[in-house]
Amino acid sequence: MDLFIAEGLTLPSVPDVRMFPIKYQSLRTLYKYTRLMNLKKTYEADKKYIAILCRIFDQINKLLPLCNEDTIHVPIQAITYYSQVDPEETTRLYINGLHPQTEEQQISSQAAGTLLENVAKLYDKYHQHSMLNDDIVDLLKIQGSISDNVAFKNTFLPLVERTVAVFHQCVLGMGTDQQSKLQEEAQRLVDTNGFNSILSIFNAHLLNSAEFNDQAMLSKDKKEVQYYVALLKMICEILHSYRETYVNLHSMITLSAFCKKHITPGNPEYAELIPKIFELLAKLGNTNIGLDQTAAVYLGHANILFFKSCSEACVSGQTGQGHPFDVIFIQVLNRVIEGCGNPLNAYMKSQTIFLCYLFAARPADLLPHMLMIITQTLGGKETLVKILRAILANHTHNVEAQTSSGLRTSNAIMV
Repeated sequence: MDLFIAEGLTLPSVPDVRMFPIKYQSLRTLYKYTRLMNLKKTYEADKKYIAILCRIFDQINKLLPLCNEDTIHVPIQAITYYSQVDPEETTRLYINGLHPQTEEQQISSQAAGTLLENVAKLYDKYHQHSMLNDDIVDLLKIQGSISDNVAFKNTFLPLVERTVAVFHQCVLGMGTDQQSKLQEEAQRLVDTNGFNSILSIFNAHLLNSAEFNDQAMLSKDKKEVQYYVALLKMICEILHSYRETYVNLHSMITLSAFCKKHITPGNPEYAELIPKIFELLAKLGNTNIGLDQTAAVYLGHANILFFKSCSEACVSGQTGQGHPFDVIFIQVLNRVIEGCGNPLNAYMKSQTIFLCYLFAARPADLLPHMLMIITQTLGGKETLVKILRAILANHTHNVEAQTSSGLRTSNAIMV
């Protein structure tokens, strides 16, 4: 193995183009071989596997610019696989180029910054390619999920901001003299999958990276916090004004991710956005001007995560006629009633999970208020029976499924 890595990938210094076929086949063989073994366990002594990964990454980095759409899939799949051998150590020692412990790792770290730059260039080049796009997006999701991945932040987050800003500008300019041109640009971003792919990578970054918790968020640099606040504002305005099923679907996941990891009592930077998000969620749940059922699959999850973080704004005497909490709650109840007797789809499951959460999480202060709305506003006891039947019809899903808020909601507890 050591000999193959040393001699198979590090070939004599002749022009790279001439040696590309041999290096490419060497990488392909190595990739297939190492997938059959536990690289980390085999070379765990003194973390030798890290040095091996560094050498492999360096050689892949040199191959990337020479690949075309017929050969690029192997290096991309190899980077994806090797990035998961030990994500935290690989990132700390190679991707970020921090604290190299050996001369080999020190040499590797000098080229580290260019690896994700090359991957970002490949994404820009192939994001319209139906097959290659998925492989590149999966790789970037893995890199975005690693905490404090400096190379990812420096390389890819600016691309996220630019793409969202362009789409946001197109949406805001729909009513101006340039409406036709802006509509074409927005549709181009949708048709080429550019906007949705960017958001799917950014969503993985928000949801899976361990750096987003209450304590870490409080210690973040103010400029970095402002970056995320600005993105959230743009996403909210896109959801408010633009209707396209898959754009809305990915944007809802982004909003849910922000509600889960960012919008908490310990984040004053987001405080001014809470009333606006209340109003936005109420609008999105409106059957006339809100989202269609496909785009609203994650609306219930967004409601759970938002109310979990901002529940004090829903209670303590602040609820009343016209309050966004009451508006959203009545919308959800109406949709559940309308769906009674029909097969449960993903959208209805999302809505009933939200009701289960409200009944289970705050029974002392929320339950009397919710029962009052049901009996006085929505038709009394018969409506209550219908709602309970709809929720109990989803019993298996609510007991077995883990919601995105991390709370296991049980119909048994609710009843």
